[in-house]
Amino acid sequence: MTHPHEDLASLIGRFLAYQDELERTEHEDQRAEFERRRNYMITLMYYMITPGGERYAKMAAILADLDRCEHGRHQNDPCFSCPDGWSTGNLLLPAPGERIGVNHAGAPYIRPARNRSFSDPDAWTAGGNL
Repeated sequence: MTHPHEDLASLIGRFLAYQDELERTEHEDQRAEFERRRNYMITLMYYMITPGGERYAKMAAILADLDRCEHGRHQNDPCFSCPDGWSTGNLLLPAPGERIGVNHAGAPYIRPARNRSFSDPDAWTAGGNL
């Protein structure tokens, strides 16, 4: 979705393009994708204007790519190189629903189900609480 070294002006331009597409698109699946991308751009822009935020933006870009299949497509996106034409996601990660770590209070982080977005923080937690 974005290169870790993309500058703020470029991010703002892409955000406005996603916002425009979101407003013009009538298909629900496309609207969801444009909304996901727009929200991701908002997060990156926030980190880029926060002191030291460029490092956070780079980390956010890396985390957002964790669900990509070996062909570079996000989980559940069309991928003609994957067996059924849809991205299988990152097969190196634990299976969906499996525990991958804990937060500072010991609450588990789990891999999101295949129908949940990797960019949704609530999808990574068992109870939706960070």
